[in-house]
Amino acid sequence: MILGACIPASNYRNILDVGTGTGVLALMAKQQNPQAKITAIDIDEQSEVDCRVNFQASQWNTDLSYINKSIFDYSPDSLFDCIISNPPYYEDGLLSSKSEINATKHTKDFDLKLFFNVCSNLLTSSGEMWTILPSENMLKWIDHTTSIGLFPKTIISVYGKPTQLKRVILNLSKTKNVTKTFDLTIRSNSNDYTDQYKELTKEFHSKTL
Repeated sequence: MILGACIPASNYRNILDVGTGTGVLALMAKQQNPQAKITAIDIDEQSEVDCRVNFQASQWNTDLSYINKSIFDYSPDSLFDCIISNPPYYEDGLLSSKSEINATKHTKDFDLKLFFNVCSNLLTSSGEMWTILPSENMLKWIDHTTSIGLFPKTIISVYGKPTQLKRVILNLSKTKNVTKTFDLTIRSNSNDYTDQYKELTKEFHSKTL
């Protein structure tokens, strides 16, 4: 929800959603960028079933396409001006007994360095990437992306509650920028959604929070 809500209404025309799952991020990106064509890719076969159903049920189904393939085996005909992804990132977490959960959440069989390299190669010279990662690994991955020419344009620190930093949303660009930094807190200490979170996500909820 948070990553999708942070994707701006921009001039994106050709968006790739890597590891799309049920297609929620792709649909949110399309809602923000109605002029864009969206390609969603995922290696999981069950995700293909769910994603295709969600795409067909949407009002934008003619602009949404799905590819059941690993991003590491993908060779598109044209480059993208925006890539979005919620990648596997639990590098040191305990593995689940279910292989499909490990594939979507852990990096045991998923090389994040190679992932960023591939995404960089799939972006146009003015393209941008939006992704979300654990806060404790942020500096390591910023160092890597910078080394391959993907520079942090925006960094959003996501707090579950005040003082509880959980995730970092990175907006990466092939152009060097002065990095903008923001904080986002989801819930107050009393466990209510913050006004900041409600304002950010209001266009994507089916009910008032």
